[in-house]
Amino acid sequence: MAVFRVHKTKDFTVMSNHHLRDKNLTLKAKGLLSVILSLPDDWKYSIAGLSAICKEGTSAVKSALQELTDTGYVTVIKLYPNQTETGRIEYVYDIHETPQAPRKQGVENLPLESQQVENQGQLNTDVPSTDKPNTKDKTKKEDREELPYAEIIGYLNKKRGKNFRHTTADYRREIHARWVDEGKPDISEFVAKCKYVIDVKCAEWLGTDFENNLNPKTLFRAANFDRYANQSMPKKASKLQRQMELDEHTEPKVGSMRIDNRTGKTEVYKGNGVWEEYVSNYVPQEGDEDIEF
Repeated sequence: MAVFRVHKTKDFTVMSNHHLRDKNLTLKAKGLLSVILSLPDDWKYSIAGLSAICKEGTSAVKSALQELTDTGYVTVIKLYPNQTETGRIEYVYDIHETPQAPRKQGVENLPLESQQVENQGQLNTDVPSTDKPNTKDKTKKEDREELPYAEIIGYLNKKRGKNFRHTTADYRREIHARWVDEGKPDISEFVAKCKYVIDVKCAEWLGTDFENNLNPKTLFRAANFDRYANQSMPKKASKLQRQMELDEHTEPKVGSMRIDNRTGKTEVYKGNGVWEEYVSNYVPQEGDEDIEF
């Protein structure tokens, strides 16, 4: 009978035994999670950093992270350009000692294999010191059925210069279905994703033959939404979009005229952001020629 002796030193790590006894994990995944949990709190986590302190390369590290994600030890949050300081899509990985409820937004939709190593998101070791579930995780509003339809549709109207109604049943049905498809994430996270879809398609389609596709039915359709959300922002905005963005920051000249898309009435600019209905003071004179149409 063989005898095993375990020689411990003072340099040790206290961690939960849960993942070590989880039969659903491979030794590779158990090992990587143990390594992560043993690192100091101020360690700068990245795919490249983890592969640098392990014998395995980046592919093996990514594979183990994928397994930990599938089993709930890693949760992934995707941040859109309007949520980051860099203005680029970023990913945040949260590491847990015990499995968490799976999120719809898993790494199956994240380009781990194709993304450059230096662009990988950071890993957050937000782990508890016991086997209890992590209570610091952001609470999802899963029971909230009312979504901010007015905010989402209103954002599209501002970008497109249209007046789509946020009360339209078809629009609300598509938006709510996408929220459910995403796994009912935090409302602010979902709204940010909707706005990014609007931004990226407006940048691509405004001023082109595809401009009419900038409507709620197309943008939030099941076959389109996730694909648009993972699309990179075009480097150059359309000429019309650049003009619209310029107009938003330039005050019209007093006396400028426009047509209100909602009422169809002509308005004149009075200054200080005030538009009034234009009323002609012209009085027909005798001898005016009739105009034939």
